[in-house]
This record gives sequence, structure tokens and C-alpha cells, in this order.
Amino acid sequence: MTTAPPSAPSAPNQTPAAAPAPAVLRAAKAQLPPLPSDDLVVNARNAFVANDLNRLNVAAAAVEPTHPLRVHVDAWRLRLQLNDSRNESRNESRNDSRFDADASVRVFLDRFAGTLAADGVRRDWVLSLARRGLWPEFEQQFQRLPARGPDDPQPGCADARHRAITGDPIALAAAREALPVGRELGEACQALLEQLAGQGVLSQADIWRRLLAAVDGGALVAVRKFAALLPHFDEGRALSAALDQPQSEVLVAPNANFRELVVIALARQARNEPLQAAERLMRYGPRLSDEDRAWVWAQVAAAGARRLHPEAAQWAQRGAIVAGAGVPLGTVSDETLGWLVRAGLRNRDWKLVRGAIERMTEVGRADPAWRYWWAKSMIAEGRPEEANQQMRAIAGPWNFYGLLAAEELGMVQTLPLRPSPSTEDEIAEVLGQNGVIRALKFSDLALRAESVKEMAFTVRTLTDRQILALSEGLRRRGLHDRSIAVAERTITTHDAGLRFPTPYRELLSEAARAQSLEPAFVYGLVRQESRFLAEARSGVGAAGLMQLMPATAKWVARKVGANGFTPGRINEPDLNLRFGSFYLRRVLDELDGSPMLAAAAYNAGPGRPKAWRASLPVSVEGAAFAETIPFTETRDYVKKVLANSVAYAALLEGGLNPPRLPSLKTRLGQVAPRAAVPGEAP
Repeated sequence: MTTAPPSAPSAPNQTPAAAPAPAVLRAAKAQLPPLPSDDLVVNARNAFVANDLNRLNVAAAAVEPTHPLRVHVDAWRLRLQLNDSRNESRNESRNDSRFDADASVRVFLDRFAGTLAADGVRRDWVLSLARRGLWPEFEQQFQRLPARGPDDPQPGCADARHRAITGDPIALAAAREALPVGRELGEACQALLEQLAGQGVLSQADIWRRLLAAVDGGALVAVRKFAALLPHFDEGRALSAALDQPQSEVLVAPNANFRELVVIALARQARNEPLQAAERLMRYGPRLSDEDRAWVWAQVAAAGARRLHPEAAQWAQRGAIVAGAGVPLGTVSDETLGWLVRAGLRNRDWKLVRGAIERMTEVGRADPAWRYWWAKSMIAEGRPEEANQQMRAIAGPWNFYGLLAAEELGMVQTLPLRPSPSTEDEIAEVLGQNGVIRALKFSDLALRAESVKEMAFTVRTLTDRQILALSEGLRRRGLHDRSIAVAERTITTHDAGLRFPTPYRELLSEAARAQSLEPAFVYGLVRQESRFLAEARSGVGAAGLMQLMPATAKWVARKVGANGFTPGRINEPDLNLRFGSFYLRRVLDELDGSPMLAAAAYNAGPGRPKAWRASLPVSVEGAAFAETIPFTETRDYVKKVLANSVAYAALLEGGLNPPRLPSLKTRLGQVAPRAAVPGEAP
């Protein structure tokens, strides 16, 4: 791969002479020097996001050709031009010589092949070619486009549409599978839908099932698209009411689509009013088919589970989830089924847990969370061998459910031995790669999303050895968040010290000891809160290593008698660690010394985990309580903090080589119902 020394970045298509390793390393430890065009690059990026081609052209005209991000500026401009229908019309006629998009794209792709910028341009060109029906060129370029993930189905839809034109049965079947399920379609997938409908490929039953999946996923534009393909479906006031005002009694008016409208309206109402939706479903239920009734009950049950309603498990049973029947396959998303699993966990209803997981897609069942609870349901049903098979598939030291599965199997879990340190030359070589230089420059310009994408695109071609060298180089530069993210990408050779670094060790240990906290627990929390970036500040104002809210910091300052505290000091590492540890100690005490509940309180406030615990119908194991936390952010946060703390406990203990991991189950404990008592901590 082309390289350039960070101290003097070249244009991305140039190959400069290699710089001495020490010089590269010295440059890597400092911020990339500000360049005259930096503000223009930020302006260009903002114009791209705003779809403002004129503003982007103005900024791009003044960016130096040698700026390391010039390639992205040119890519942004090309992509907006490709998506400008007026330019496509000009390009089609070839009568306007001012802009030939296809020729410009070919030059760009030849010059910057293998870059993230080129990948984005080729992707948008492929879609432009499909819109214009230029299929021979489309086919050539689609074959050169890297595989897209499920979050970007548009190129795949365009290819499916191209192949389906022939009418070949195999191509038509593949085209049906290419249509996204339970999400908005987007332009290319909408074109595919219209083509398949025109070819008579989609049956009315198939369209209805897809409509149900779109309702389940909240994809309301897609719902309307599918409804338009159903004969005699009322696309006017009644459908709008069912989608946007589902509690309205407009549904009782005579309508040819009464059944369909009731199903849609009840599912939509359940999102915010599951109890009311359940009551209406009891009233309307006899007028629905068995499948429709079961599907709506699944929607009501999932919405109830999100709100911790005790009736959620009973509602799921009405949807025949326990029996693994009733609800039409493909109409209920893995996310919705996941909430039914959680309803089962809160009630220790293993039949519901198993039934909901077995209704998931193959991808859903492969998720470590659901694989673990599937295995636990097998244990409860006396099928230990099948359970162990599932546990073995996910057991490992790097995540919450991997650790729990290993414990279930009785495995002695250790962190891997640290590989030999990266050499100075290895670090210099990988830091000099153009993709890394671009990622770091994006970082310097506070364009975090672009930095993350560029780094991930570059890392995908690196060996484990190169990845670890890059992680070490980023750590030396103080970019702990990027260093951790990169270190987590290794496949077979891992470095636990890079995945779980210990900066600020003296300050953190002192702050933890002052509050009788385990340093490993504090480290696990800080790693999740800020990735050790002292200057970190969230969108809601949380700041510093332990992401303290200003009001919380003021409360702590009053409690500890820090009379000289001012909000401007909240990012100071010493003060932030002391205040954060004080607050963590207080919520830990309010929640009976449970690290799991304290982590939930630190993220969501102490009142919420108290309320969640109070609503439990029965005692549950800590892992089940963590999985049923109704806030996605808090649920993921708690699992990661606890898994982090286990790794840090092993690293900080010392003595054993490799370090042995302590029990995660012990840290999670059991959670029993208990009335919520107001505490002092905010």
C-alpha cells in the first residue's frame, strides 16, 4: 500500500520516499500540523452532508492538491454530481460538454483505486448507472464493488433488478430475497419492488407479509408502498389514521380493508399504549384471522416487555410464541422477538425464551446473547448436551456472553499471553499508510465518523501484527479510543494490554482506594464512558474521563466540600476521577453493593434500576436482569462495563501468566424484587 510520512503528507496517489523511522514516530506522537485548507475541508464535508453542491464546489476549489483529505473532497463532489438528476440527463444526452460524470468517475477510480473515497464513488456510480438503465456498464462496475453489508442493500437491489429483467425463475427468486424486510426500501429497492410487482412475481399474501414486517420495523414509507400494491386498499384517510392516529375510532367505519386496517392500527397503538391495544385486540380479535391475531399479540407483548409490563409474557403466549407457531414467519423481526425473550427471562419462563429464539432468523439465533439464553432454556428443559454445544460456540474472554458461556462450561478462562512488542519500524510503517494518515487528519478536524470509517477501511487489509503495531502507535499518540477499536480487530493474535489499557493508573487507583472501590471496576467503567479521553464531552454535556454531568459534579463538590470547584475544571483528570469515584461509591451503596446495578445507575440514574428491580415478578440471575434492562444504551453499557471489569481484574492482579479471569457470574449476582426507596444521589 502507498505510504507517506505523517510529517509531510503527500497527495494520496503519490509514492514518496520512505522517511526514517524515528522521524515518523516523532510525528506520530504529535497532532498533524494544521493546514491552510483544514477549514475548507470541514466546509466541504458539511456541504456534502447538506447535499449542497454549489457550496461544496466553492470550498473544493480552494483546497490544496496535496492536502491528505483532498481525495475525499473530490469524492464528495463527484458523488453529489452523480446524484444530481440534471447532470444525469446531461450525461445521458452527451450534448453538454461542461460535465461528463461517467468520464470523471473513471478517471477518479483509476487514480484512487483501493481507497475508501473510491469505494463511495463507485457505489454511487453503480446506482446512477442502474437509474439510467446502462446495464452493461453497471454489470462491470458492480462486479468491482466490494461486498456491502445489510445496512446498505441498495446496490444489491439494483443488481437484482438487472437480473430479474430476464424473467429467469432463479433470478426472480433471488430478486425477491434481495428486497429488504422490515425496513425502508430506498430508491433502488423501491425500483426493484415496482419491477417485481409489474412482473407478477409477488403474490398478495407475500405483499401482506412484507407489509406486516414493515409495520413491525416502523418503516412507514414502506408500509404505504406495499399497501399500494394490494387491490382496493384504501390509501387515504383510513390508512393514514391506522398509521398515525391508531387510537382513532375511524376504523369502525365500513371499509373493504377493515381487517388489514385493524391489524395495522393495533400494532401501531401497541408501541405507545400496549395495555389499551391489548384491550382493543380482545374486542376486535374475533374478526381477525388466527395468524393476524397472533401477529398483533406478538407486537403488543414486545411493546409491553419494553415497558416491563407483567402481562407481557401472557400476551406472548397468546401469540402462540411458546408453541413456536401462529405468527407468520418473517413478519416479526429479531428485535421484536428479542423483547419476547426478555419477557420470558423476567418471568423465568423458559418455554417462552426458547420459542421466541427459535422463531428468529438464522442470523438472530447466532447472536451471542440469544445463543446463550437458548442454551440456558435447553438446560432448564434437561438437554445439557445440546446446551453445551451452543455454549462452546460462543465461549471466550472478550465479551459478556462469551465469559458467561465459558463459566457455564466450567472452563478456566485466561487472557492470552502478550505477543512480542511491535518494533519501531513496524509502527512507523503502518502509521505512514495513507489510510491511517487520512483517518488521523479526520480525527484532528473533529470529524469522528469519517475518521472511524477511514480507519476501519484501512485496518481490514492489515495483518494481526500490523493491527497491533497501529494500535500501539495510536496509544503512544494518546488516541486511546482509536487504539482500543483497532486492537479489537485482530483475528488470532491478541494483545489484552492494548484492548484494556491502563492510563492514569496512579490517579485512578488513588481515587478508587479513597472510596473503597475496586480499581478494575472503575477502569471498566472509564473504558466504556470515555475510552480514556480526558477532553471527551457528550452531546448532553457529560465531560471527562468518567463523563460527569455538570449538575452531578456540583452535587459532589458540595458533598466533599470542594469550595473552589468551577464547571470549567470538570475535564481535569484528577478531579474528574475523584468526583466520579465518589458518585459511583454512593450509587453502589444505594444499590446494595451490586456492581451491575451500580453501573446501570451510573448510566441511567439510580432511580431507574431501583424501579426496574421493584417491577420484577420473581428473583432472577444478574445476567437475566442485565439483559432485560429496557434502555438499549444502558443495557449494552452494563454488559460492557462488567465484562471490562473482569478483564481489568485479571490484568491488575498480576502474578499469573497468562492472567486468569475472575467469575463474571459472581459480580452479577442475583436480583430480587425490592421496593424502590428514594436515595440521595442524583
